[in-house]
Amino acid sequence: QTSAGVTLQKNEVDQVATAMNEMASTVQEVARNTEDASRAAKQASERAAHGSSVVQHATREIGQLAGEVKQLGEAMQRLTEDSSKIGSVIDVIKAVAEQT
Repeated sequence: QTSAGVTLQKNEVDQVATAMNEMASTVQEVARNTEDASRAAKQASERAAHGSSVVQHATREIGQLAGEVKQLGEAMQRLTEDSSKIGSVIDVIKAVAEQT
């Protein structure tokens, strides 16, 4: 009976050792997966920050372009007004020339 009890205990200890080895392997795999997830999250964060920077730069550039387009529109309006005035002067000159 003692030999059978010792054999039983040895088998149980072997099973516990096997289970512990499997748990250790699982813990190592979880640790690797956690590191991978951490790296992926960091990379995603860096890419998001870069994307945000690009969007901010584009927004500034678009604002500047909008200001320049507005100035161009104002200049074109002045040019139209000045052209109209020149046309009026030419009409007066023609009228005077026709009278002389």
